[in-house]
Amino acid sequence: MPWAQSAENLLPDPSMEATQSPNQFGIPYAKWSGWLFEGAGVFRNGKVAHSGKTSAEMRGTQGVKMRLYSPTVTAEPGRYRFSCWIRGLDVGTHAYGLSEDVNFGDDIYYPLKRSGTFGWTRMEMVRDIVARQELAFRIGLWATGRLWVDDARLERVASTVPLTKGPTMGSEEKPIAPPAPLDARRAVHCPDCGYLNMPDQRTCYACGETLGTQTDTAQTPPVRLLASFEDGKTTPFTGSAADNVSVEAAHATVGKFALRLNNGYARWDGPQDWTGYDFFKADAFNSDAVPVSLYIEIRDQSTKDYWTRVNYTTVLPPG
Repeated sequence: MPWAQSAENLLPDPSMEATQSPNQFGIPYAKWSGWLFEGAGVFRNGKVAHSGKTSAEMRGTQGVKMRLYSPTVTAEPGRYRFSCWIRGLDVGTHAYGLSEDVNFGDDIYYPLKRSGTFGWTRMEMVRDIVARQELAFRIGLWATGRLWVDDARLERVASTVPLTKGPTMGSEEKPIAPPAPLDARRAVHCPDCGYLNMPDQRTCYACGETLGTQTDTAQTPPVRLLASFEDGKTTPFTGSAADNVSVEAAHATVGKFALRLNNGYARWDGPQDWTGYDFFKADAFNSDAVPVSLYIEIRDQSTKDYWTRVNYTTVLPPG
């Protein structure tokens, strides 16, 4: 839906183009600020942008709580609209069910349940300011993954512009996807986010990181495809029950088939040589409307109990 942008943007540096060396709080933006409340989150100068060259990027880990703050503006009484564009990569879900929260002009923080991976999406809030005050916008990340913010606007609007009850979201501008089909035999991992890219791409389509040259990638083991189920069989995996795994022609990201896990677990036993490799990745699709837990376990010949194997638990958002 089109929207008018004729009013003056009251925010300085709305696209976070002014950067600096991270200050004592880890903030790399010259005009914007932020705060890490809990966990091991990091603020970065984003290498993907809705416009311009950079954006604000927040990287979250399990248990994180961090917020990005817009510059503060002195606002006279009237109706104001704040808008910005957000983009997410592998955004998880907090125990409370939210992934982000937003605040504009008061002490109320509204939950924003936008998880998973999504392209640039416009968000806006409209509210009345009844007395002269300092006005700012805050957006927080409460989950694992990466959240980018760009092209923010703070503008005074006419009283005929409808108020919003919290944030409203527009449609995703363009999904985050490879610019061309991936050849798993030639694809290389992004050195930052780990997503697969074709080696002739200059930057990673997922996070914007500069990719290594073909000479660089030749010094590392080639990507090894462990299983793609193109023979229509679940091999090399077996299920914990007779009917809990199957192969279906749905949601395959490489080839035509994907393994479906209905319940329980799937197991791959037998000798495997992963010498020289230290990165494991599998694509997953959650068909439920709510997040589900995923447990990954890796054992070797020295595994005897829980403490001598890899035990990793994560959450898959819908989609």
